[in-house]
Amino acid sequence: GDLDSVTIGAASVLSGPIGVEAGQQAVCYSASEGKCVGVYKQSADNDCFAVVITPNGSDRSVAYGTPAEFEPTAGENVTVTDIGSSKVLICYGDDSNSGYPTSRVGTISGTDITFGDKDVIQSVQSSIGGFQASGKNRNLTWDSNTSRAVFMWRQNTTNKLMCAVGSNSGTDMTWGTPVEVHAPGLDGDKWNADATASLDPTVNGADQTYQHTTGDSAVCMFS
Repeated sequence: GDLDSVTIGAASVLSGPIGVEAGQQAVCYSASEGKCVGVYKQSADNDCFAVVITPNGSDRSVAYGTPAEFEPTAGENVTVTDIGSSKVLICYGDDSNSGYPTSRVGTISGTDITFGDKDVIQSVQSSIGGFQASGKNRNLTWDSNTSRAVFMWRQNTTNKLMCAVGSNSGTDMTWGTPVEVHAPGLDGDKWNADATASLDPTVNGADQTYQHTTGDSAVCMFS
């Protein structure tokens, strides 16, 4: 029948006294594990963590695994997506490495998560406001049809909107050459990247659309 109501379980505290920086968190669902993975940046020291979240359908509660640190120095604008086979892909700006857009693959095992090495997506500073899509975490997706990731971000130094395609092998990501989606002129993070994972195979792979504050839009396709 029609869904006309929803019941929400009680809130539970994940972060300790350090706290989480506003707008610096994201979550995805791992279909292969039946669990969620949350990523976040601590407000006091800028360290970034991931945690496995196990839902309990009977009482609508959640249980947290031990948070694992994937960026121990300084990260910005964290985002995460499920890539199957008990793995997730995390992208963020690595302020310990000139703010370069960076990815790490996380592997879920029970309530724990471990990470592969860092993979730099592009050696251009893109940290400040460079990843957030109007706070909606829609600038990273995984296309299960082609087993590739699509990631979109704004270069902080040029204001260009960029897009790159990545492929996964084990705990490593290999990223193709980033392409420019929009010329300079983007205003901070006032653009909206919308990545769609359920795709029509006739368009030859994943697509990624964005909308600028002027209402401009574009579709990027890869083969």
